[in-house]
Amino acid sequence: MKEGFFGRCGGLRMTLVCALRQDTSCNGNPTPDSPRKAQALRAPLCRSKNEIAGIIAIAEFIAIIAIIATRGEFMALAITINDVDTSTGSIFVFGTLTPSGSYATGGDTLDFTTVAAQIGASQPPVHLWAGGTTGDAYSWIAGSALNNGKIKINTASATELAAGTYPARISGDTNIQFEATFRKLI
Repeated sequence: MKEGFFGRCGGLRMTLVCALRQDTSCNGNPTPDSPRKAQALRAPLCRSKNEIAGIIAIAEFIAIIAIIATRGEFMALAITINDVDTSTGSIFVFGTLTPSGSYATGGDTLDFTTVAAQIGASQPPVHLWAGGTTGDAYSWIAGSALNNGKIKINTASATELAAGTYPARISGDTNIQFEATFRKLI
């Protein structure tokens, strides 16, 4: 077997196979189910130091993206609170949504944890209305927590907005308003 950046490539392949199979008992030596699989496991995984360096770079990039995403830095819908009315048995929150980044099929997550201190709620909204000036329809898909409800966008032709970067008509709409109703915790 060829030597690679981390030593023998075959050993690295064995370790990766164990990890992918979630087999903690194989210690880098998975038990193949057939002679053909045994031969595949012995084949070298890598061919050069450059290949390994490329794989490491991709893994590091994915890890960085995951960290940034969990911090909300890729948040597609930013919430701005304009008013909070707590004079009744519920909390009514009025504000605007600012889309940026990309729309995901099924709707983009609307994370109220970013404004939880302003609204005084720890549970997700029980109702939400949103609307803009473009003719697109905004639908609320309730979540189980403050950070996992979704806004689904349907175009004027009654089809869901395609996944990808927000079109200019939506990202440029500075008047996407929302009204959310939260339970008041006593």
